[in-house]
Amino acid sequence: MGAFTRLAVDRGVRRVVLLSGRGEPEAQRTEQVLREECGGDAAWTVVRSSFFAQNFSEGFLVDAVRAGVLPFPAGDVAEPFVDADDLADVAVATLTEPGHEAQVYEVTGPRSLRFAEVAAEISAASGREVTYVPVTVDQFAAGLVEEGVPAEFAALLSGLFGEVLDGRNAALTDGVRRVLGREPRDFSEYARSTAALAAWTF
Repeated sequence: MGAFTRLAVDRGVRRVVLLSGRGEPEAQRTEQVLREECGGDAAWTVVRSSFFAQNFSEGFLVDAVRAGVLPFPAGDVAEPFVDADDLADVAVATLTEPGHEAQVYEVTGPRSLRFAEVAAEISAASGREVTYVPVTVDQFAAGLVEEGVPAEFAALLSGLFGEVLDGRNAALTDGVRRVLGREPRDFSEYARSTAALAAWTF
């Protein structure tokens, strides 16, 4: 990140927006590098996000949802899933509009949901039963490897979830409202529109 930011600033870039991880110490160290490398030569903005709603329809969980069983190492922890379209709108606004310099925005959806509640929302929207099955981090990693995910990446991904899915990100934030002047899209709206596009065809 340091090398990339230095190159961008040296080539004349004067505004940099970083998509960062909410509640992730490694991500916050990256944010510090961004601030240092921008210095007084470029404006910086940080947008922190955690779990995308689209992970269930476009990401690594879509096959599990289509199969009707959602194994995940989240226990009973709630997450304020953010719609990736809202995140994209925030990124565009902070990159193209004035007034966001030296700001850190944490973006979430309008409510926190447990994974069992997510499964119920998807079930209601799709008309097909989806069941959440809590598993351990090791079980989740082993399942990824069985599906063909490289072991190193599986360990990285499961390790991240083991760290951040402890309730630290359950609180709601007003980042979407601060940047866009409107409320974020609710998970149920995302689920209905996704089901209408047949993304969860079983």
